[in-house]
This record gives sequence, structure tokens and C-alpha cells, in this order.
Amino acid sequence: MTPPREEDLKREIGLLSQALGEDHPDVAAALNRMGELYYGYGLYSQAEPLYKRALVIREQILGPNHSDTADILNDLAGVYYDLGLHRQAEPLYQRALVIWAQAPNADHPNIAKGLNNLASLYEAQGLYSQAEPLYQRALIIRERVLTADHPRIAASLNNLARLRLLAARQSPQPTDLGPSAALFARSLRARLAWLVRELPLMAAANRSQL
Repeated sequence: MTPPREEDLKREIGLLSQALGEDHPDVAAALNRMGELYYGYGLYSQAEPLYKRALVIREQILGPNHSDTADILNDLAGVYYDLGLHRQAEPLYQRALVIWAQAPNADHPNIAKGLNNLASLYEAQGLYSQAEPLYQRALIIRERVLTADHPRIAASLNNLARLRLLAARQSPQPTDLGPSAALFARSLRARLAWLVRELPLMAAANRSQL
């Protein structure tokens, strides 16, 4: 199946490369958009070279520690994660997190995203003790900057609860599952509160478009 907009993006990349040069930031942005298109359709092997080309351009033009460079590092790491190439994903996630952590705002949402992604990678490898403090830090940041019913807080609560449940299953000692259940319950309450607040707004928006 050919993803929609594929030909348009290919044409855009070609035109931008001719007009601005192959190493222009706008070319990197177009490459990134096409990578995201392929990634969204699960075409990881097609997304990878586009992300890699975009990363080279941004490192050359913007520098290795720019936030836009971190975005590409994170995207490329996501490709490797979904391909099961965890060893290739880890240093990219780590680099992206280090760059985002240099931001003046210690509670920037990208830091929480980086912590969450790295924790997810460790969880996928069964490295639960390494994943838990990262999930916890991501949750703390999100609770500081987002509303209590925000979907990302619900996701962080769910991630932490799931991780602790997995760790408990591997433990040779009996484990109290009450704290994990409490986290799952908090996650569910947050999701329900968000739906109660947002559904009427979405319904009103749909009516206005009729």
C-alpha cells in the first residue's frame, strides 16, 4: 500500500534540494515529514534512511546539541525500538534526553517524553529496575506542568503500574500488588475525567461543522 502524500513529499524534497541545496534545514524538515509518514504506516525500513539523512543535515547545520537534532534522534530511536534493535535505539534515546535536559526549563515536556521513551526501552528488555526511576521522573514532571486529567499523566501512571506488576511477577518473593492497583485506578480516573471534560467540546465542534 502506498501511503497518501508519498509522491507529494518526494516531489517536495526534490524541489527543495534543487532550490536550496541538499543540506538545507528545510530539506531536513521535509525528510523528517516523509519519515513520519512511513513510520505511521509501519514502514520502518523506509523511514530509517530518511531520518538518518535528516539527522546528518541537522547535526551539520544546527549542531549536535540542538533541540531539533534531538527530535530526529528520538524519531530514529523509535524506528529501531519498533524493529527490536534495542542496542541501536538506546544511545539515540540517551542523546536526545541529554540534549532536552539542557533546556532552561527543567520541567520541559520533552524531558518527560525522553525519560518515558528510554524507560519503555528498558522495560521491553526486562530491565525493570532501570526503567522504574525514569517512569517516576517522567510522571513527576508531567504532574507539575499538566492538568491532573491530562492523557499523558494517565499514560505515565499506567506505565508505572504495568512495570511494577511485571516486576512483581518475576520476583521470587510475594509482592503487595495494592500500589500497582492504585496506580491503575488513578490512570483510569484521569482518563474518565478527561473524557467527561472533552467529549462535550468535541461534540459541539462536530455540530458546528454540520
